[in-house]
Amino acid sequence: ALSKASLTPGSSYTITLRVSSPTSGSGATATELTLALPPSGGLCAPSPSTGEAYTTEFTQACASWASEELPLEYSFGIEAGAVFTAATAAWTAPSYATAFSFILADGRYAAA
Repeated sequence: ALSKASLTPGSSYTITLRVSSPTSGSGATATELTLALPPSGGLCAPSPSTGEAYTTEFTQACASWASEELPLEYSFGIEAGAVFTAATAAWTAPSYATAFSFILADGRYAAA
């Protein structure tokens, strides 16, 4: 198995499958994959940065992202607390929308 860290964005790889059978002989097939480069040049920011619980509508919006692979899909995450941790955050389903609006309960939150 390959680890995610062993693959380089922008590089091409050939995947080969070889099969053999004692009764049918052997064969092989190969396909080439090119990993896309990650999107670049953009930013995502919340607005407003503070508000009133259960009242203020917050919007996390992204703009100016560029990629060789279009259209881009966006997924927005939010987590209670001052530090954002992707593994434990609540995430929206991927979509083509570049912004997501939400209302929060009392507390401190981190978004991405």
